[in-house]
Amino acid sequence: MPVGLWLLGVFTFSTATLAQEQGGRPTGDDAPTIIVEGQVQRGEDARELAEDILRPARGGEVMERFYQPLCPRVIGLQPDVAQVLADRILANAASAGIEPGDEGCTPNVLVAFVDDVAGDLEDLLENQPWAFGGLKRYQRSRVANEEGPTRAWHVTQIGDRHGKPREETLHTGIPVVRRPPNGGTLIKLPTTVLISASVVLIERNAIRGKSLRQIGDFASMRALLPVEETAQGATGPVATILSLFVLADAPEGLTEFDRTFLGTYYSDDRSGLRTGLAIEAIGREFGERLDEAAETED
Repeated sequence: MPVGLWLLGVFTFSTATLAQEQGGRPTGDDAPTIIVEGQVQRGEDARELAEDILRPARGGEVMERFYQPLCPRVIGLQPDVAQVLADRILANAASAGIEPGDEGCTPNVLVAFVDDVAGDLEDLLENQPWAFGGLKRYQRSRVANEEGPTRAWHVTQIGDRHGKPREETLHTGIPVVRRPPNGGTLIKLPTTVLISASVVLIERNAIRGKSLRQIGDFASMRALLPVEETAQGATGPVATILSLFVLADAPEGLTEFDRTFLGTYYSDDRSGLRTGLAIEAIGREFGERLDEAAETED
């Protein structure tokens, strides 16, 4: 069945370890300095990786994320396997504070396993553009220009400061111009940008030899976060599950960096949803976790 029909039936559009590999623990007066410098460098590495993989919001706008309960659906695999992956996505979302939807909820995350990811995407773009919601031309081009065996995109809408859809933008997603009592004009700018639907396409042949944990964790990152397609090639000193379909020795699941990224991005501090602030916060939090781990070892 074409993935477009699956989408139509599903959506209603309203590790890297903390410990560094060492030949032995440093001793003497130099030990604390060496450890601290290493942690600082790893924190900077995390910041740089976050900058590489995080898709920036245009014009200084806030970045999108899920505010409503999560309801994933996985298709294209055996039902029992699909359920394991859906449960994994829910578990990862819960670790970031995202609530699960009720039983029988309308899916807002679709992970589809297909035979030809490029072909299915081309069919959607040409024949079923509704599947991309209100994505702008440059956003559709970004999805179309991805390489490798996966594709992912978010459909978003503007919400109020509580993360609920604004009534005046439910159909257009565009801020409304209102005329205040003094006769001037006031543009109501968005306070939050909600992910109303998330789609991840994965080519079936690519998952051979991968564990369900790896696949579920990869899908979680792609579904929950606005990460660039080049994220899959991140092979620096800070590892990420987003390298799953690039590296032969990819992590076994979410890494400490991935967990830091996910948890920080979905923290209660919504001021961090500006691109630059989010990147800095992720690097800083990763460094702090390294510090805490080092103190525990001592």
